[in-house]
Amino acid sequence: MSCQLHKALQRYYKRLHSFYDEWLIIGKKIEISLTALNDQSETLQLISDDADYNDAEISEELQHRIRFNILMVLDEEQDHLFKIMVQFNRVIQELANLLQNVIRARSKVFVRDNDEEMKLLINGSYCRPKLDLLMEWAIKSFEYFNNLYYCINNEIKLLGYDKMKNTDKVLAAIKKANEGRIAINKILAHTQYMIDEQFPNVKHKNTGLQKIPDPTLSQSGTERRS
Repeated sequence: MSCQLHKALQRYYKRLHSFYDEWLIIGKKIEISLTALNDQSETLQLISDDADYNDAEISEELQHRIRFNILMVLDEEQDHLFKIMVQFNRVIQELANLLQNVIRARSKVFVRDNDEEMKLLINGSYCRPKLDLLMEWAIKSFEYFNNLYYCINNEIKLLGYDKMKNTDKVLAAIKKANEGRIAINKILAHTQYMIDEQFPNVKHKNTGLQKIPDPTLSQSGTERRS
C-alpha cells in the first residue's frame, strides 16, 4: 500500500508541475483578451456618443457598421474567454481526481513497527520531503488553483452586463492570485525531484530458513552422468 501512495503522490505532483506551466500561458491569454475587451468597449462608447461625430461628418450608416463590427469583436473575445475557462476547469477537475487518489491511498496505509517501506515514505529522502508535508502541500496547491478558477470564472460570467467594469475585477483577481504564487513556487521547488524517484526497495531480513535440496534430483543427475 505504501508503494501505491508513493505513486499517487508522484502522479499528483507531476501534473501540478505541468499545470503550473499551463497556467502561466492561460493567465497571459486571459489578460490579452481582457485588454482587447477594454479597448473595444472604450471605442464603442466613443462611437455611441453622437456629439463626437457631428463635426467628423460620419454618416449614421457608417456608425452602425462600426458599432456592429465592434460588437462582433467583443462577442468573439468573450467567447474566447469562456473557452479558456473550460480548459482551466478541465485541469482543475483532473487535479481534484488525482488529489482524491492520494487521500484514498493514504487512508489505506497504516504505520507498523516492522514496515520499513512506510517509514522511508514518512521520513522522506534527499529528493523527497516528508509525507506529512507532501499531503499538506497537495491540499494547499489544489485549493490555490481551485479558488483562483472560481474567482476568475465568477467575474467573467458577468462580463455581458458591464464589460469594462468586470474586466478590471478579473485583472484584479489575477493580480491578487499572483501575490500568493510564492508559496506555490516553493512547493514546486521542493517536489521537483521526487516525481521521477523510484520507490525505495527494502531488503527484508533473512528469516533463517534454508532451502533443502531434493535428493532425488541429485540422484537422477548422477545416474545420467554415469
